[in-house]
Amino acid sequence: MRLFAGIFPRTSRTELPRGFSKEFALIYGSVLLTAAFGGAGFVFIKESLTVFSAAWFTFWRFFLSAAALFPFLAKKSWAAPHALKDGFVVGFLFCAATLIQLQGIAGTDAGRSAFINSASMVIVPILQYLQARKMPSVKTVVGCLLCLSRGPKGGEGFSTLPS
Repeated sequence: MRLFAGIFPRTSRTELPRGFSKEFALIYGSVLLTAAFGGAGFVFIKESLTVFSAAWFTFWRFFLSAAALFPFLAKKSWAAPHALKDGFVVGFLFCAATLIQLQGIAGTDAGRSAFINSASMVIVPILQYLQARKMPSVKTVVGCLLCLSRGPKGGEGFSTLPS
C-alpha cells in the first residue's frame, strides 16, 4: 500500500513523487523526528524528575552535551577571541532557563508544560514589534491569537493560568 496513493502520480519504487527531493525528505523528516523526540521528552523528563532533582538533571544534560561536542570544537581555531566568553554567557542563560523550566515541569503535568513551552513562541512577534517597530503580518497575529485561544475543541489558551 502506497502512503501517498491517490494524491501523487504513480512513480516507480526508486523514484520519489514529483515535487519531492531527497533534500526535502531529509529536511522534513528531521523536523518531524525532532518534534516527536521533543514532545516525548516532556514525558521522559517528568518521570525522571521523580528520581533526580532538576539541578542534577540539568547538570548531566549539559555535561553530556558538552562532552559530545568537545571533540569537534577542540580542533577548531577559527573562533573569534570573544566567542568563548559569549558562549559562556549564552550557555549560562540557557542553563538557567532550562533549570527554571524543569522546576516548572516538576510542578505540573507534561502536557500543560509542553503547551506553555510551545506557546512561548508567541513572544517572538511581540519582541520583534518592540525591537524593530515592525508590525507582524496578519497571519502571524491570527496564529498567535489561535495559539492562546480556548475553543470548544482545542487550545489550552489562558486555562493554564490559575483560577
